[in-house]
Amino acid sequence: MNDEIMANQLRDWASLLGNGRRPDVVAGVIAGMEQIAKDLDPKVRIRERIVLERRWYEDREYVESRKAGNPIEGWMRQIREEFDEAASSSGVFAYQGEGASVIAHLSEHVTVSCCTGGDMKASFSRVLYFLYQPNEFIPGVAHSDPTDVIDHLFFTVGDVAGNFHVSGLYKGE
Repeated sequence: MNDEIMANQLRDWASLLGNGRRPDVVAGVIAGMEQIAKDLDPKVRIRERIVLERRWYEDREYVESRKAGNPIEGWMRQIREEFDEAASSSGVFAYQGEGASVIAHLSEHVTVSCCTGGDMKASFSRVLYFLYQPNEFIPGVAHSDPTDVIDHLFFTVGDVAGNFHVSGLYKGE
């Protein structure tokens, strides 16, 4: 939030509070002030490469509904959408700004292998790049461990499917 927007918001609140003190107006101003304070709280930046494993039988209907040129493209779109939806539901901000994806890089190199019963498993490499507020209460999560934070925000709260592991720091591709 820039200074001009904040100054205008403060003027609006001052005007509302100066023109009477109805409980509903006061409650609305308080809620707005709490949201601004939360937006201004310091955030932690996480930039980690992860490898995500997904199984075809679990994702088939979602991937096929995307009608991509090939199933891998559809699968990659499905995964990007899941991460971005999880981010918005868990209070995570894309580092690149509003409207950007929390996936900064999604490698086109996908490893596909066959599993028992003819099912396929695919491993997707991606770089997550996001901000989150460490003062949010996240039970059992060590805020200094990106794996715990990613697991909680995206997989536990955000319902992203699959298994993942951190595969090392992102060095650019």
